[in-house]
Amino acid sequence: MVLRQKNIGTRIKSPIELMAGMMRALPMNIRNPENLIVYQKLLGQMLLYPPNVAGWPNGKSWIDSSTLMLRLQIPQIWSGLRPWITIRKKMMTWIWD
Repeated sequence: MVLRQKNIGTRIKSPIELMAGMMRALPMNIRNPENLIVYQKLLGQMLLYPPNVAGWPNGKSWIDSSTLMLRLQIPQIWSGLRPWITIRKKMMTWIWD
């Protein structure tokens, strides 16, 4: 997907840019705002906690097999089409390891 000819030169949004853009574009109420921190951790970018003094990586480094699936599921979770509880149970062990 990322390496297709039509995608060359496109910009991959960081997790924070992705979530902020979705929140601006889609009329959704986040029932539990604390879940946003969990999404940040799962996607690899904790706001105000860069990994080093250089900041966060960019480009393709934001996309791997697990983050791509979560990026696709976030709009469904936020809109209520997919239950957050089932995803949260699956990922909680990974988050806190």
